[in-house]
Amino acid sequence: MELGGKSANLIFEDADIEAACVHGAFLSVGFLAGQGCSFPTRMLVQRPRYDEAVERVAALAKSFTIGDPLEGALVGPVISQAAVDRILGMIERAPAQGARLVSGGARLGGDLADGYFIEPTVFADVDPHSELAQGEVFGPVLSIIPFDTENEAIEIANSTPYGLAAYVRTNDLARAHRVAEQLGAGDIMINGAQNLYVNRPFGGFGRSGFGKEGGRQESRSYCASKVSASASKTRAGPAASSDRSG
Repeated sequence: MELGGKSANLIFEDADIEAACVHGAFLSVGFLAGQGCSFPTRMLVQRPRYDEAVERVAALAKSFTIGDPLEGALVGPVISQAAVDRILGMIERAPAQGARLVSGGARLGGDLADGYFIEPTVFADVDPHSELAQGEVFGPVLSIIPFDTENEAIEIANSTPYGLAAYVRTNDLARAHRVAEQLGAGDIMINGAQNLYVNRPFGGFGRSGFGKEGGRQESRSYCASKVSASASKTRAGPAASSDRSG
């Protein structure tokens, strides 16, 4: 059972900042208009690269084409009017909670006014405990949050009730593995890698649900374990247990 997420994207100061911004912006406010359960909707950037990242991500968001994806646009509509109302409500409440709007923030007008189109929206200086950082928007809205230390980044990343996925950007392999080990998420992607392969399990912790899709973990979910026990020896020998498909 997969129930959504609020995935953190940890970008350390030694990362390839251009690649990190392009990947992070595309998957949060571009592709599928942000309607993806495991998308990196919280971008955590180490302070020495923070202003640079905010500026680059905002520019990328403004460059994304909006419209009919069948006609070549990158950002399509969200699913319904109810989704529009929910997303715009979160956008409107965010500044009162300290967030700084740097791109987007409105419903599209003009030729797209009759559709469910929302501008790719980027907020900076987001409070990690605010609604925008804690709640799943499921639309084209990205929260950017600064951090100073590795431990602080991990603490912020793990501060939501969700635990579906997380992303790490660093050129320090030891740090990548050390941070991945401490992140409370079922899928950790390092430097843009993906985990959606049929032989690898996908699924999260906490409010993100339970169980796995893919790999042996999924195949075993179709099995029923059965244990038989005997109090005394039989011809077959001591009591034994079995694990058989139901």
